[in-house]
Amino acid sequence: MRKLNTKNKAYIVSLLVFVVIVFIATAVFAYYKIKDMNIKYTISKDSYLYNSKKELIYITDDTYAKKDFIGRYYVVVDGLKVYLGNNAIIYNASSRNVTLLGIFYEILKTSEVEKLKGESIISCTNANRIFKVDDRKYLLVGPNIKSSDGIMTATDYVIIELDKVGNGYIYNKDMNIKSFKDIVIDTGDFELKVNEEKLLFGDTEVNLSSINGSTNEYNEKKKKNNGSSGGNGGGGDSGLIDNGGNAGNQNTEQIIKEEKYVARKTSIVNTSSTIDTITINYVVYDPFIEYKGLYLVLFDENNEKLGSYEMDMSLTSYTIINLKAHKNYRMNFYYIYQDETGNNVDTLFDTVNVQTKNFKAHLSLEMITDDSVRYILRVDDGYVLDSASVELSILNDDDEVVSTSTHQLENQNLVAASGNDGFSDTFSNVEFEGAFVKLTLKNCKYQGENVDITASYKFKI
Repeated sequence: MRKLNTKNKAYIVSLLVFVVIVFIATAVFAYYKIKDMNIKYTISKDSYLYNSKKELIYITDDTYAKKDFIGRYYVVVDGLKVYLGNNAIIYNASSRNVTLLGIFYEILKTSEVEKLKGESIISCTNANRIFKVDDRKYLLVGPNIKSSDGIMTATDYVIIELDKVGNGYIYNKDMNIKSFKDIVIDTGDFELKVNEEKLLFGDTEVNLSSINGSTNEYNEKKKKNNGSSGGNGGGGDSGLIDNGGNAGNQNTEQIIKEEKYVARKTSIVNTSSTIDTITINYVVYDPFIEYKGLYLVLFDENNEKLGSYEMDMSLTSYTIINLKAHKNYRMNFYYIYQDETGNNVDTLFDTVNVQTKNFKAHLSLEMITDDSVRYILRVDDGYVLDSASVELSILNDDDEVVSTSTHQLENQNLVAASGNDGFSDTFSNVEFEGAFVKLTLKNCKYQGENVDITASYKFKI
């Protein structure tokens, strides 16, 4: 048997050391990865967030978010995982806080950049703040967010995304605005030139595109559109002057061709919703009279197609009616134009996700005696429910139900509940053998559908 020489022994030892180091590094990585995956981030009810498909999700019950092995965040909704992406923005309407999960870059008044990691909770009621979320994506948080032209006003938060040529898409749980014009947002603490990705703290300008990079081509596009390109010795701002050659005509044809492409800038300006309607405000820009039609296709939260709706090109607003309360809807918007061969072409130009509003109702105590409870029920915004009931429960110290009584409300009661004064009624012959009394609105229906309305009132006996 051949003996190992010194060189071979050194090689084997080095290999063993390398294997041990790799094993230890892998074990350490796995340990911290599993530890990171086990962290639960609390998400309170009445929260809004977006899944990885940018669909708005409303959280009705307290839940939590976690990370998977490859670093994606997900939230558990009704026992199912809903993926949010590598970072998440979660707005809670009750606390008026925004919870950030993942890596965000906050731009400070000193022009310095602070990197946030993991979980960060930001109050929306204090100073206005700005965060870079990703390439061409920003978050503004604060009590006073508005555009300098008055088109957009918001409180608490807005998310801003840009396409590659700098057009702005601004949205939160209540609005969706898309604009092809330059937008400046003025919070009082700073100004944001959205399309240019420039931030101004007084006279100090911060180039936001330099923070973690940007693929925004806005400035490049602007230079191209503003530059001159004269013909044979010609010149001028238009770039179309022809001094005898044919270069000017070629440039004219090229610019008209480009302009026709750019001309198709029909856009969805914003959307709004009620309990059973969605209203779309839009702008049709068709200087070459190319359009043959404009329509939208509506989908429900299960991606089932609900119908197509033709939009009048001479108007600027369209309302879809007879929708269901507190549901997520997706709308795909199309224009039809005629190509060079005379064929009609359907082109998708925007997609918007909107959630219809939920009913808001309130139960309050009007009077209590030794054996009776008088309550008031109010349903906001004048909506008259088809049917509903009010349940009175007697609870012990452990919140266990001792006894219940129910009032089934009639139509005239529900009509009264939709008015300013609300509807009042009395539970009589109540035996207060527990520690607490709880009033709860139950079994609500609207337009033949069951609707989930949260309204209750609990008081100590």
